[in-house]
Amino acid sequence: MGGEARDPIPDAEALVCAMALSPGVYSRNRMFGLFDEPRVRAARSRARFVRSVARELAGRAGAVSDVRLEELDSGRVRVRFRIPRLAATREVELTALERALLVYLSEAMGARVLHPVGDEKERVTGALARLAGPLRADAGRIDTR
Repeated sequence: MGGEARDPIPDAEALVCAMALSPGVYSRNRMFGLFDEPRVRAARSRARFVRSVARELAGRAGAVSDVRLEELDSGRVRVRFRIPRLAATREVELTALERALLVYLSEAMGARVLHPVGDEKERVTGALARLAGPLRADAGRIDTR
């Protein structure tokens, strides 16, 4: 048979995007075996993390202020903001794709505190397009809960 076996797990970035935009698509209950894979568990964790930051930016815990972005030498991005109602400051580090995903999600949730830079939307849709292989996600509707 000579053909190479295909890895049934798509790249982690694509999974992070799909799981963040439509968390119910890759349900652990329906795809239990898939979640045995450490890369899938890590992608799910990152997706949840990005969604939690997006919800905060959208004001789910109260209005945000002092939103700042800092490009780091490592290529990552530091996002920092305040939630005055909680007397809290949150600071997170994201990959460039996670930042693009955060902008995409937070805008879909009604936040207008971050703005896309360059081709960020295309980065997210490009990552999702890579899922067209062995696993397919329907990201046409963003879950804003």
